[in-house]
Amino acid sequence: MLLKLDRLAAGGDLAKRALRTLGGFVNAMKLKFGDVEFGIDLGAEPGVADTGDLEHDLTELLATVAAAAREKKTALVLFIDELHTWTKTSLPR
Repeated sequence: MLLKLDRLAAGGDLAKRALRTLGGFVNAMKLKFGDVEFGIDLGAEPGVADTGDLEHDLTELLATVAAAAREKKTALVLFIDELHTWTKTSLPR
């Protein structure tokens, strides 16, 4: 997804905004595994997907990326693994 968005960024303001939003999202989430911290230096889109609240930020991130995909007339696909761990009551109706 990042490589495709990077190519799209050369041609559209929404794609550039989506990349900055992704950068802010990753920085706000402070992704760590053991002693290793992951980050992406894409800049940031201040005030968008950078609060540290996963539910709020993920919604803003996906909306921004979807707008960039729509502008370029391409698709956005999100694969979710580990659905087998969800209970029937936790799935949306």
